[in-house]
Amino acid sequence: MSLWYYGAFGRQYLGVLAVSLVMNRALALWGARLRAGDGIRRGPLSPSADLAQLRSGGGNANGPQTSGVIALAVIFNLLWLGFFKYVPSLDNRFSSIAMPVGLSFYTFSLLSYVIDVCRGDIPTGSLLEYVLFAVYFPKLAEGPIARWQEVIPSFENKAAGHADPDNIVRGFVLFVLGMAKKVLLADLIAPAAANGFQNGALLDMGSVIVTVAAYAFQLYWDFSGFCDMGMGISRMLGIDLPLNFDSPFKAPSFSVFWQKWHMSLTGFFTRYVYIPLGGSRRGTRRTCMNIMIVFFLSALWHGTGGTYVVWGLLSGALVAACNLTLRRRAAQAAGRELAALRGLTFAVFAFTLIFFGAPDLVHALYMLRRLFMPMWPGWIFHMAGSLSIPFFYPLEKAVSILCPGFLQWVQLGELAALVFISFILVYGRRNAREIAWTCSLRRRNAVLLGILFTACLLQLTGVSTFLYFKF
Repeated sequence: MSLWYYGAFGRQYLGVLAVSLVMNRALALWGARLRAGDGIRRGPLSPSADLAQLRSGGGNANGPQTSGVIALAVIFNLLWLGFFKYVPSLDNRFSSIAMPVGLSFYTFSLLSYVIDVCRGDIPTGSLLEYVLFAVYFPKLAEGPIARWQEVIPSFENKAAGHADPDNIVRGFVLFVLGMAKKVLLADLIAPAAANGFQNGALLDMGSVIVTVAAYAFQLYWDFSGFCDMGMGISRMLGIDLPLNFDSPFKAPSFSVFWQKWHMSLTGFFTRYVYIPLGGSRRGTRRTCMNIMIVFFLSALWHGTGGTYVVWGLLSGALVAACNLTLRRRAAQAAGRELAALRGLTFAVFAFTLIFFGAPDLVHALYMLRRLFMPMWPGWIFHMAGSLSIPFFYPLEKAVSILCPGFLQWVQLGELAALVFISFILVYGRRNAREIAWTCSLRRRNAVLLGILFTACLLQLTGVSTFLYFKF
């Protein structure tokens, strides 16, 4: 069924997926055979114990032959990913080649599988387990980038596949909350962010701030909404997926923010790049260099455009600076100081999105310049006018008939309301996962959930694709 789901995006993508599955399975079996021949045997470790051993410097002993298999796996997967991800944009002869949905996500999952098998952290598993691990549909298209240890135990759990009422209800609650993030928040605020980025030369300080704030929320609601829906479906099936977002906007520093945002990608680079390079064990200068390498690679994972490279290097520099200046203070902050640090973290993240969201460096530099121009060309009204919120249609229609000159202010109020609601929700006491796992299943909550689900269904006629499908 997962393969059927993936084929619905395009049957040609199944061939790309099949090549990845066959090659990585062959490399993993080869590495396991070489490891057994070298007499290097070790039972699988838990993820926490494995990470602790890596940080202590003990590491997973690889023979020269298994290291060679790991190198081949890295080369194959990066070349396979790079061909579909970057070649069409660099060479017009390949412009008709579309990047398969989810390629970046399942490529890294399969690469982690080969590396962990070669290290002796996990068994090769049966063919059925391997394919299901790779193609399990709630995580296939947009992650999280799960490791074998994070998924397979749930498949082997006796509760998996059994109809447990509590799991079904709580999974459905999380699914509805995730869908609401996507269709009632991300998609509604998206036109304003897109309008701002496409017209960088016409913006002023206020409209630049609104653009990056709207895009920050769009990105979060869109990506975390997909992950919540995937986790919700999995919970209904009695399966647990790893957490990919942990209230990142509540982080007291930019470095902590990146420990809570897209956690599976951060964990992948931490485990397979940052720690092998020495992590934070070899002095301040080497630590900063390792951070910059990780964020540069993260930028390349998102795309090869100059905007992504600048975004990655800027984010890495800000994380390194934060570690040097705010780590202790952020860990001890409370009350107003904590609120101020959270606001600063959001502002820093939104600032980096000038480069992440702009179509090219020219637009990004225009926006950067306009950010420091306190002028009022009124473009923010154009941004607000680009919104299309069905729930406010009767109000807009009435105002356009009775008082047309006031319509732009009503639309501006709608944009302000979306941004305000987003702030309230991201800084609320509980996130969607905490609400779903702990809420009392009373009649009143069931009615509210039904209303929210109905509103989502009514909005589905105008739903857009997920942002991270293009990555």
